[in-house]
Amino acid sequence: MSALIKANNRQQVTAADGNTVKVTAIGVSDVLGKPHFHLPSVISEINKIKSIVGNKEIDTVLGKDATLDKVYSCLTGSTWLHLACHGQQNPAEPLKSGLILYDGTLELQQILNSSLPNAEFVFISACQTAIGDANLVNESMHLAGGLIFAGFHAAIGTLWNTMDSDGPKMAETVYQWLFANGRSAKVTDTAEALHIAVQKLQDGGAQFQQWIPFLHVGV
Repeated sequence: MSALIKANNRQQVTAADGNTVKVTAIGVSDVLGKPHFHLPSVISEINKIKSIVGNKEIDTVLGKDATLDKVYSCLTGSTWLHLACHGQQNPAEPLKSGLILYDGTLELQQILNSSLPNAEFVFISACQTAIGDANLVNESMHLAGGLIFAGFHAAIGTLWNTMDSDGPKMAETVYQWLFANGRSAKVTDTAEALHIAVQKLQDGGAQFQQWIPFLHVGV
């Protein structure tokens, strides 16, 4: 609760600034030494976001450049962050849950130890990013909750594995809604944007297990 209260107070200040949203989009389509981890839709997902946001308002980190050091640097410096990669929850040791990057895993423990003074919104387009641990399934000991604790106001995560091909569809609808007609995107609109994206996925004939995992946490 204290993390959400802090995020809400910070959100009121940043909203008053009227600054243009800058998005950092990270796409990890391949993992070093693990060819079976290939995610063919990641580049398409990042390109869709870029086309919506505009080249001037987005920074991208892709493929071999998405290393632990580079992504951690982006995490600590970004305002709006999009992560398209593999994720995994460790139910026995939740602090070892993490985002699988090109050369290693960014673990929840490292995220919790971080200071994210600029953070506002993060879309974690990865599997298993909002699952609780084995003993406290209703608690927020997961990647999305950890990013909120570290300083983000709001996060989109997933309750279990998702289909790689659904990533671009969800991202496209979320960002189209947030940046519609050139308006300034607001973190307080992100829950509604996810709702619209899930509805569109349903209307497109997606199975129950495809759309139900997506979850919004935060303000």
